[in-house]
Amino acid sequence: MFLAQSSLGKNQWWRYAATMITTLAFFVAGHVPLFFIVTYYAEKGSFSDADLDRLLATGGLDQIGVNSNLALIVMLVPFACALIALLLCIRFLHNRPVRSVLTSRRRFDLKRVGVAALLWFVVAGGIVLWVIPGELLTYQFTLNSFLPLLLIAMLLLPLQVVAEEILFRGYLLQGLSRFFVLPIWPLVIVTFAFAAVHISNPEFQNGFIFIAPVYLVLSLFFGVLAILDGGLELPIGAHLANNLFAALILSTSDGAMNTASIFQTQVSDVVKHLWSLLLAAPVVLCVLQLKYRFDWATLVRTEIQLRSST
Repeated sequence: MFLAQSSLGKNQWWRYAATMITTLAFFVAGHVPLFFIVTYYAEKGSFSDADLDRLLATGGLDQIGVNSNLALIVMLVPFACALIALLLCIRFLHNRPVRSVLTSRRRFDLKRVGVAALLWFVVAGGIVLWVIPGELLTYQFTLNSFLPLLLIAMLLLPLQVVAEEILFRGYLLQGLSRFFVLPIWPLVIVTFAFAAVHISNPEFQNGFIFIAPVYLVLSLFFGVLAILDGGLELPIGAHLANNLFAALILSTSDGAMNTASIFQTQVSDVVKHLWSLLLAAPVVLCVLQLKYRFDWATLVRTEIQLRSST
């Protein structure tokens, strides 16, 4: 089973602490380019500290004049840095194969990633575009701007998604399972942790009450997929499709993901209609259930071997 693979390698508590600290340090270090870019544009625009804090708290780097493609790059670089640190710690500090936090299968199944990505992109994306009134959408497609965005998104967004999925639905979910008899409790903890680290996103500032439940449901959905399917292929696929849709199809002019997408709207308009994703999750889960025949008992099955102190 996927969670049982946490028994591989060396798993003393200090190794988990060292891994988390190292990963966080690399993530923070990855913000160095962002720091210099913000400083440069702040001086160029003569923004006061108060104005700078206000603009960045309620919108993306475009608020201070940064090109949207450059903003996306510097926003995603920290995740690439964190991913490198996390994988190195898993391999050499825990002495575990990286595959053990990715899947319980002999090989990482890219076909599963593609199935989940296509399904989520079509179902969730279709529902979102259907429920948001057309007058709230601005068509802004230009080939010269979209092609660089497409290249950046296809190269860097997978790194961001893989970093988050390995950290939360792989490494932490497996690690926490060593201290709980039932998988449901690590799943709940990871669900809230994932939502909590996104609180600094501009969309939370524009509608916390409405968007927090959506993040919780999506986090729970990804975690359930990981446990049911015995790997991160399905959650990585669905998560990646979600982020690609936000970057390429429908971005927000005052949100963290402000890009040269095909359509654009405002965070407040998206927040009002994000409830539609709550409809997409069960639809996608039902289709995946029909295809992969999940064993739902894995969500409550006791795994005593995970309580080892090795």
